Amino acid sequence: MAYRLGVVGLGHWFEMMHKGISKSNQIVLSKVAGVRSFDEKREEMERIGIKEKDYFQIRDNLLYIPDEFFDELDIVQISDPNMYHSSQTRAALKKGLFVITEKTWATSAAEFDDFVKFVEDNGYQGKAYLHLHYLHKLLNLNLPAILERIVPKHGRITNFSATFFEEANEADMRRSSWMFSMENGGIFMDWIHPYEILFVGAKAEKIGIYRMGNFILNSDYDPSNPTGVEAFVNVSGRYFAENAKGVIRIGKGLPHETGLKRIVFMLESGKKLYLNFVGSQIEYNSDSRGDWRLVAESSESCDIIESGIPKGPLTSELLVKDILDMFSGGKPFLTLDMAIKIFGPQWDYQRLSREQKNISNQGETDRFIHEGLSSGLA
Repeated sequence: MAYRLGVVGLGHWFEMMHKGISKSNQIVLSKVAGVRSFDEKREEMERIGIKEKDYFQIRDNLLYIPDEFFDELDIVQISDPNMYHSSQTRAALKKGLFVITEKTWATSAAEFDDFVKFVEDNGYQGKAYLHLHYLHKLLNLNLPAILERIVPKHGRITNFSATFFEEANEADMRRSSWMFSMENGGIFMDWIHPYEILFVGAKAEKIGIYRMGNFILNSDYDPSNPTGVEAFVNVSGRYFAENAKGVIRIGKGLPHETGLKRIVFMLESGKKLYLNFVGSQIEYNSDSRGDWRLVAESSESCDIIESGIPKGPLTSELLVKDILDMFSGGKPFLTLDMAIKIFGPQWDYQRLSREQKNISNQGETDRFIHEGLSSGLA
């Protein structure tokens, strides 16, 4: 018998997950809850096979999901705006359901800690699944083996640059009214992904932000909340040299042909390891899973020492596999302890942001974009 799934906040991340579900006969979409009326979403609901009786409108209080939505479900996916995740996830867990929560369980350090305590105190560790979108990317899953092989020969990581830039697009423009607000966690919450890669793929033990700047990159997205961040960090871990540093640049709503999702690690030997990630839409519509290469660069040449192109399933297929494993008694791929580590720099960012003025000067924003695209190191 297939497990029955209910989705709260039907958005683009459900589209990704739906492809993984469609390749499995063990999970079936049964119900949807959303803020708009069924008539407003009729075409979309009919496309995914949801009838009006299986659609539940969330009215007035977005923290409250109708009780009848939870009836006869096994799994709930929460993908409403981040500010509602803690309350909605708790409600579903209290119903005894397995809950997949997109991006985060909370939008502040205190609320996050309180949610973790709630999970631990009530024994929900095997039912609360935090879906972080870059954890299951094949390039991230392959990274520990790559570093295990190259670090003994070429030295540990001394410095790194992480650039995650997205061009302006209609979907983000629609969501911009709430996406970038600090109430929703801010731009760094929307792009927590570099920390997923650093902690899980690169096996970092501790990361702390020591300097940062907020940028208004696209005032059409949001004229007052940052749409770009530059964060300078200290990092430690088995593959990192003593006093290793890095810079993370995140931006949304950038001009055409400035999209980039890349991490560059500088090794003690002077060699560089490039990791080129692909966005979820590209992955969803193609066989591309990104690529990596180890290079020796000089002012005159760039020699590739070795390289690789991961091949394998979509991240959503791996997500579905994890869910099914947990139903069979397996442990979550992402432990509570690792989740706490990944979100630690987010709380650093929020604390430091209180002391920052947003930067909108054209010269400074141009410098930020140029440094990101050229993978300028810290």
